[in-house]
Amino acid sequence: MSSQPHAGVEPSPPTGCVRWGLTCEDVHTFDAAERWVATCDELRVDAISAPEGPTVFEDPLVKLTLLARASSSQLLGTIVTAPRLRHPAILANAFSTLQRLSGDRMFVGIGVGDLSLIQIGEPPAKVAELERYAAAVKALCAGETIEYDGKRLRIAHARPVPLWLGADGPRTLELAGRIADGVIVGQASHPDIVTFVRRNLAAGAAAAGRDVDDIMVWYMCRIDIADEPNAAVRTEGLDRYAARQANFLWRIAGSPRAQETRERILARKGLDLGEEIAHRLAAYGAEFSQEHAFTTNHNVDLLASHGLTDWAGDLLYLSGPVDHVVTRAKALMAAGAENFIVPLMGTSTMEQRIARAATIAPVFDTLRTPR
Repeated sequence: MSSQPHAGVEPSPPTGCVRWGLTCEDVHTFDAAERWVATCDELRVDAISAPEGPTVFEDPLVKLTLLARASSSQLLGTIVTAPRLRHPAILANAFSTLQRLSGDRMFVGIGVGDLSLIQIGEPPAKVAELERYAAAVKALCAGETIEYDGKRLRIAHARPVPLWLGADGPRTLELAGRIADGVIVGQASHPDIVTFVRRNLAAGAAAAGRDVDDIMVWYMCRIDIADEPNAAVRTEGLDRYAARQANFLWRIAGSPRAQETRERILARKGLDLGEEIAHRLAAYGAEFSQEHAFTTNHNVDLLASHGLTDWAGDLLYLSGPVDHVVTRAKALMAAGAENFIVPLMGTSTMEQRIARAATIAPVFDTLRTPR
């Protein structure tokens, strides 16, 4: 695969400082928050994120309050909230409070709401709406007086909070380059995606007179330690995720016809699939069943019938023995990645998450070891 060049803008090379973070799906008790933080301390985790999903996840602001109390070193924030879920003054007030309580370790992650808004029957935000909302939250946290929907707003107990934008496509990445302190890239297990992200961020930063290296970029990587390379795509639960995400890649490119799929995905994600895979993906997307996406293996079997299983697994996961995963992570680092967030997929209990996190930690211990 190769990424589409962005004329005139070249990102700087990475600095070599590796950080990693974990998501926190649930904290059903006060003790659970302390237990999760203790695990993160032991595994040298740098950031803990709280997912936003009104119908599937616990409230992230309540969760972050517990994590702020239990922790002392990790960065903490949402991955990611969205416009329309909370008025910007309410979100800014909450995060200003959390910033004070945590000793300035918060970030407010905001995206278009591909998950969270869809869950409540709302369409995802347009880029212009995301910009207006995110800029309002950032300004209010900074103590500024703003006008929003025709009303003048200012919060009394403001405290600056870094703004991280969830961004994957060229428009949101360029927006992040212009206004954000950080970026969360939702799916990044291929070096071409990292190159594409950095080039579009650099373009936005240059347009605003900013230095792209001042923007903290975090890449979400689904890591699965297994005996064989690419095992995740054949693991129960993870196979359905791969089937959904393969379709999502095609859908966010506009559900193009087969002859347009390669060009559209190159423009949208920086990935050159080649003609054969692009045509197979378009055929798969056209037959994909949303009705069976979470409850049966219908789409898993469909992915296999189109000869896309190994391709999807290799694109969507870093899966295999530790040495294999380290090699693939180093390829991402060579392209410019330094910060990684790892969702603990395929787990449903605290014990399972702790065990899964412990298998992943050696990857980052190795990446941090000086050559």
